[in-house]
Amino acid sequence: MLYGPPGTGKTSLCRALANKLAIRMADRYSSAQLIEINTMNLMSKWFSESARLVTKMFDGIKEYLESNDHLVCLLIDEVESLTAVRTSSMSGCEPSDAIRVVNSVLTQIDQIKRFPNVLILATSNVTGVIDPAFLDRADIRLFIGPPSPPAIYSIYRTCLYELIRVGLINSTEDSRLLSYQTLTSVQFMENQANSLSIELWRLAEHSLGLNGRTLRKLPLLAYAFYLNKLIPDMRYNSTLHCRRIHLPDSNKNNSSILNESSSFYNVSSSSMCMNESIHCSMISATGTAAVVPEAELSSLPLPIPNCVKSNNVSLGIFIKALKLTVDAQFTELKSLDLASLGKGRLTGVQ
Repeated sequence: MLYGPPGTGKTSLCRALANKLAIRMADRYSSAQLIEINTMNLMSKWFSESARLVTKMFDGIKEYLESNDHLVCLLIDEVESLTAVRTSSMSGCEPSDAIRVVNSVLTQIDQIKRFPNVLILATSNVTGVIDPAFLDRADIRLFIGPPSPPAIYSIYRTCLYELIRVGLINSTEDSRLLSYQTLTSVQFMENQANSLSIELWRLAEHSLGLNGRTLRKLPLLAYAFYLNKLIPDMRYNSTLHCRRIHLPDSNKNNSSILNESSSFYNVSSSSMCMNESIHCSMISATGTAAVVPEAELSSLPLPIPNCVKSNNVSLGIFIKALKLTVDAQFTELKSLDLASLGKGRLTGVQ
C-alpha cells in the first residue's frame, strides 16, 4: 500500500512495479496482466448493490488466477472509497450498506490470498479514514512524499530536453545540462561549462515541497505565461483572427444586429461571418472588432513571435522564466492555504 499527498506518483509507481514484475518474472509466468479497479463504478444508489458488485468483481478476477502461469497485479486506486472506517459509517444515511462494502472487500482479500500469482496494490491520499482491518492486511505500507531535490532536478532536466527537442528552446552547446550524478562528482562546483546546470539545481532546491504532477506542468506554464516578461517580442500585440463560416440567416441585416451587440465579441472571443458576402470580423488584442472581407484575410500575418520563428529562446532565459513560475506557484499555494484557513474560522472548524 502506497500512501501520501496527491500528485507524488503513487499510481504511476504501482503501474511501473507491475511492468517490472512482468519482465523480471517472465521465466516463471507466461503472461502478466495489470487490473485497475475503478472504485466509482462499484458504488450504487441501490441498497446492498455495492457489496454485490464488489463480490462479482473479485469473482471475475479469480478466473484469471486459476491459471498458475498467469501473473495478476490488482491495483485499487483511492482505496479509501471502498474501505472507509466502519465506525464512522455508522453515522451515515445508510450505515449498513457502507459496512457491507468494507466487509465484502476484506472477505474477498482473505479469499484471494490462497492464490500465489496475485499481488494487490493500493493507493490512498487520506489514510486516516481507512478501516484498520484493511491496513492490518497490508504487508508493506510505504509513504510516498514530494520529490527530493535530485528528483526535482531530473524532472526539470527531462522537461527542458523535451522542449529543446520540439524546438521551443534553442539547442546549443551551452544548453547541455549535466546529470545529477555528474554534478555530484564535481561537488557542485560552478564554472562556465556547467553554470546552467548549477542554476537549475538551485531552482530544484527552491522547488522543494511541490509534487511531481505540479513540477511536470511548470515548464509549459513558464512558456505560456512568464516567458513574455523576460522577452518583449513574446508579447502578442498583433491582431488575432480566425475563420468560421455560418449559414446565411433569413435576416438580411445581420451586420447591424451584430454591431449593436458588441458585448457578444468580448464573450465569444472568436470571429463570425456576418452576411452573404462573407465578411468576417476579427478581434484584436484590445477586444475591438473590425469588419474585413474574406479575401483580405489571407494576407493578414499570423501572430507568431519573432523569437519563436528564429528559435532564439535560450535555455538561460527559460530557466529564469521557470523560476518566476515556481515563485508564482508557491504564492498561489499560500493564498489557497490562507483561504482554507479563513473558511475554517468562519465555519467554526479548528
